[in-house]
Amino acid sequence: MSQSLFDAFLAQVQTRPEAIAMVANEASFSENATSLTWLQLANRVASLAFALEPRLRESPDRHILHLHRNRLSDVCVSLASMAIGAVEVPIDARHELAHINHVRQSIDGVWTDDPFVLEAFEQNSHAANALECLRSLDRVIDSHSPELILWTTGTTATPKGVVLSQQNLLSNAHAKRQAVPQTSDDIRLTTLPLAHAYARTCDFGTWLLSGCTLVLSLGYFGWETIAKQYPPTLANVVPSLAYRLLETENAVATSRLRLLGVGGAPLSRDAFEQFRERGITVIQGYGLTETSPVICSATPSNATAGLVGEPIRDCEVELRQGRLFVRGANVMLGYWQDPVATQNRIDEDGWLDTGDLAEIDDATGQYRIIGRADDLIVLSSGNKLHPREVESLVEEVEEVKHAMLLLRDESLQLWLNLDKISLDDGIRTSVDTVLQRIAKWKRPKSVQSFVPPLSVDRGELTHKGSLRRSAVLATRFG
Repeated sequence: MSQSLFDAFLAQVQTRPEAIAMVANEASFSENATSLTWLQLANRVASLAFALEPRLRESPDRHILHLHRNRLSDVCVSLASMAIGAVEVPIDARHELAHINHVRQSIDGVWTDDPFVLEAFEQNSHAANALECLRSLDRVIDSHSPELILWTTGTTATPKGVVLSQQNLLSNAHAKRQAVPQTSDDIRLTTLPLAHAYARTCDFGTWLLSGCTLVLSLGYFGWETIAKQYPPTLANVVPSLAYRLLETENAVATSRLRLLGVGGAPLSRDAFEQFRERGITVIQGYGLTETSPVICSATPSNATAGLVGEPIRDCEVELRQGRLFVRGANVMLGYWQDPVATQNRIDEDGWLDTGDLAEIDDATGQYRIIGRADDLIVLSSGNKLHPREVESLVEEVEEVKHAMLLLRDESLQLWLNLDKISLDDGIRTSVDTVLQRIAKWKRPKSVQSFVPPLSVDRGELTHKGSLRRSAVLATRFG
């Protein structure tokens, strides 16, 4: 078995040099992407690795920072960082400038920009013996050493740098691939940012292990363009993108799709069944950036609407009064330069507090995620209600992008994010219909919509479309 994901990359280059490794845009996105074999990819990685190594002498901690846009050059920076034993710090280029500047100021390292990377590619002096050159690099293999720093999305708090080791990344990718098998014959479309944990493990990591073809893009653009040229068999998306696939004509792009991973938030039961009717199995799971990220995953044989599967291998899970704790090879080394926050999250026995409430489904043994423990609402009657129980139902209504249940003035209020659609009688009727499925005491007394709609620019939504509850409370109700 490979000692690291980079070893898995070298194995693909050695055993399948002429197979297509990936399809991606060089710098900016267009409809015409470049395809590279494993050997051609190794040539570029080798050229970049040898260009980066001298610059790392400026960084005692061997950090390589770069803005990540899901392009070929970004993947090469990731692999080159592994090749020379550097710690990669990818920053989602869609983040606010303040966050980007914060990362650059808080982590001392080498900043890798586009001109430097492209110049290294053009020199390409290692094309003849890329594999030997990469093997000759003085790379330290320490499974417990830092390899990657990813930033939390800030859904529940200020973004933090999560330090992940080679063991974290390798073990989690192996476990995810065991739950959801894939082979070198598969084509995996990646439209989620590799600067975040979900795609970094479930797309990038499993790609290196399986040797499939990685088709790299970002957002729905990838489905409109590149997926039509290279119809995928596998893909991971967030719910908003999954709903869009159902709403638009994508017969060619999804013609070969057999497995669709959906993460970040639950997919509605109706959408789950619509994909099933099209012959596409929806794989849902659960995890955190702090756990590399996968904790639970469904499999093609047990995928069930509303459930996230069972814990992956090498991962222990405990429910303590409904609160989920996890321990295992996937748990992070800690938060970057924040030992207090690390100690508050991971106890002395290695158990990480996810902060989420969960339960085990009696019929299947799979886990159901209820929501954040801190969001629990306690009514004056003494009844306890988790807002996601109501919100997830309401978000099944097609026009509702996000739902947020609040207790204000001793009354339950439901606020809807309708993405520029007014709250008309039709939407109210649809919402009332789904609310009839829950007990009367759980139903909100009033239903209103956010005007203007929630936005990424105001920090109310993450870049992957998740609700930032604390930010919404501050901006709309502060």
